[in-house]
Amino acid sequence: MKISAELRDKLVKADDICSSGVHPDTNQALPWIMRISSFLPMNVPLNVGFILAPPTLVNTVGIHVINQSYNATMNYGNANASSPYTSADITKGAIAAVGSSVGVALTIRQINLKRSAAAKGPKLILLNAATSTIACAAGGFANNWFMRSAEMANGITLNDPETGVEIGKSKIAAKSAVMQTASSRIFMAMPIAIPAFLMIGMERAKIYPSNKYA
Repeated sequence: MKISAELRDKLVKADDICSSGVHPDTNQALPWIMRISSFLPMNVPLNVGFILAPPTLVNTVGIHVINQSYNATMNYGNANASSPYTSADITKGAIAAVGSSVGVALTIRQINLKRSAAAKGPKLILLNAATSTIACAAGGFANNWFMRSAEMANGITLNDPETGVEIGKSKIAAKSAVMQTASSRIFMAMPIAIPAFLMIGMERAKIYPSNKYA
């Protein structure tokens, strides 16, 4: 049946909308917080906390716990359904993610303790951003790797691309998929540093507003 270009565009758009909110394996609607559409609105306030919150122990631990809890929720909701997860898998992934991100953040904070204490304005924001970027990259990788370890252990289902018929399971494909996704979390953490570099540039260009509180 021949369809018009307008109808085709509408169908493509409808497919994109449905695909973004439905799990491809189960065909069940995902809660909003597990959808990619939640990534930006959830991360904006987290990034503000990363770069503007005073570098205290409570702030550092708290913001990374919240961030990795959200990441764990995303990873769980979008995991391959052909490899079921246990409560132990979820717990292990969450602990590994929080432990790695908080551990890295506190280590960097300790190394830069004197420098952070004397920093203010854009320089403090830059230190916060650098610390948070490295910590989030480490935590994001660990979160995805450990949360989806069941896929690598059990393998994921492979289907014929033309017929959709299941043709078996593969641990190699699972490890490749998890590695690619986990590695992407490193690059997804980098935008945290962008506002800091912009503010440093503004300060160097002498267009950054200064007052006694800055």
